[in-house]
Amino acid sequence: MANQNNFNNSENTNEHPIAIKTSWGKYLGMGHLQRMTSVLWFLNEIKNKKAFLITDSIPDSFPAELNKYVKKNIDFLPCLIIRDMRDSSKDEIELLRETCKVTSIDDNGIGRMIANYAIDILPNPEEVIKKAGLKHKNIFLYGYNFINDLFRIKNKTIKKYLDFAIYPGNLADTEKIDFFISLLPINSSFAILKGKDSYAIINGVRKQLEESSYAEIILSSKSLISHFGITLYEGFISGCKLFAINPTPYHSLLADMAVDDLGLFNLGIYDKINKEETANILNKSVKSPLCETINAKNIYKTTMDNLEEFYNLLITIL
Repeated sequence: MANQNNFNNSENTNEHPIAIKTSWGKYLGMGHLQRMTSVLWFLNEIKNKKAFLITDSIPDSFPAELNKYVKKNIDFLPCLIIRDMRDSSKDEIELLRETCKVTSIDDNGIGRMIANYAIDILPNPEEVIKKAGLKHKNIFLYGYNFINDLFRIKNKTIKKYLDFAIYPGNLADTEKIDFFISLLPINSSFAILKGKDSYAIINGVRKQLEESSYAEIILSSKSLISHFGITLYEGFISGCKLFAINPTPYHSLLADMAVDDLGLFNLGIYDKINKEETANILNKSVKSPLCETINAKNIYKTTMDNLEEFYNLLITIL
């Protein structure tokens, strides 16, 4: 993907690399890793600015072409550390600052106060913001899988033939997936977004989906159901009606904070929602989609423009 877009590589410099520290897993989800993988790719392959992803492990789905930029530890002298995880500690940020400047992203922890810079991309509850985040327009970061798939289909106009796309969460079990499906109107066409195990049900027939069709499935869907996270934002620019079903009160709070920006409907917390009321809301959604088709090229351009804006912000703090 890197050499096949309209962005030009900048001149190579002898600056020290940027370290991008993040994580993923059952409780952290995939959002932090996905968006930082986009930054990793953009810095190295588009801007020719050396960067490494620092993480304890990578999932099987991590893009093989970017493995060369992954390290478990900061075994080099970086010019900047980008830390993308919630809830930093004072000790952690102090230790990182012994190496170089630290930029903390979407951080609610005490360490936010100690970081050189704080950037808020997602909503951040006011009571935890004790250090104002850097503000910049259009710096929302979309996931690498979403962007990579958009590049593949960017010359297509996509018809919205699916009633729903459902992202049940990272490592969701069968019971949870069945619960989501039980909320849908009878005879709905829908897709379950679950990595290599993704599938669609259309006219009662199950069809396995390619993992690389992630963005195309979202663009093909009239509505998207997910917990709060970057998938909802990907659904927003894809012309989907948005519904949040959240695993925790904290996720539900963030969904409430994003209502004005995304126009989403927060259905509440997974184990407390009113099933009958939710089913009625989703049934009404099927009858009034936001659009019938969408241009993939426009969506791809938005994701790339935002990466460019994020890069411009980084340049100001290097």
